[in-house]
Amino acid sequence: MGEVTVRVGHEILEQVANPENRIELTTERDALGMPRVRTTWHVDAAEERTHRRSLEILLAQLERIEPGISAARLDSDPWPRDIVGTWHHVGATRMSGDPATGVVDADARVHGIDNLHIVGSSVFSVSASTSPTVAIVELAHRLGDHLAQRRARPAPMASPSGAAEGSVAESPQIHGTSC
Repeated sequence: MGEVTVRVGHEILEQVANPENRIELTTERDALGMPRVRTTWHVDAAEERTHRRSLEILLAQLERIEPGISAARLDSDPWPRDIVGTWHHVGATRMSGDPATGVVDADARVHGIDNLHIVGSSVFSVSASTSPTVAIVELAHRLGDHLAQRRARPAPMASPSGAAEGSVAESPQIHGTSC
């Protein structure tokens, strides 16, 4: 076999959770007076190791089909020049039983706010190597079941002030993120 050049095409990697990656509101305002958003996103050594190991595994499998191909050279090293995000803001409102480490609980309810739920990839702790859409739909379905069961329960007793014990508003509200 003559000299073979391998060109890396499209690759999606799962990222390790990194507390430095975040979405924050800034003090700047947009045309509607709403705070602008700043996204901080980095890829680190763990992702580079995953990328390089993926190439090793791919070449080993190709070697079984085409002996000698593992000696091929890469057309160019795509790390980190060709890295782009998949535009899924995963982990921005993480799910956790502990308000210190997450924004929503296992029922997708924002900690401390009885009637606010978040459904979307932002509640996942890490991104997967595939589109999160199916998992988001399942999470929304699960939340819908939870809210239906909750609504079917008898209403809490009213306090002397007239508000139901522990309630913030009359009915649950669902806010989703894009997938």
